[in-house]
Amino acid sequence: MTPPDLLGRVFAINSVAYGARPLGAAIGALVGGLFGAPICIVVAVVGFLAQAIVIFTSPVPWLRQQSESAASA
Repeated sequence: MTPPDLLGRVFAINSVAYGARPLGAAIGALVGGLFGAPICIVVAVVGFLAQAIVIFTSPVPWLRQQSESAASA
C-alpha cells in the first residue's frame, strides 16, 4: 500500500512507464520490419542494458534513507 504522501510520485512513475510502452512497441515494429527479428532483439537488449546502466550508476540504489529535502517534499 502506498502512503498518501507518495501517491503523486507513484502515479507519475506509472504514467511514464505505461506511456513508454507504445513508443517501445513502435520502435520494435519498425526495427523488426526493416531488419528482422534478430536485430530487433539486439536493439531491445541494448535498450535494457542502457536502462540498467543508468539505474546502477545513479546514487538511488545505494541510498539507505531519504534526504531531508526529499522527505519534506
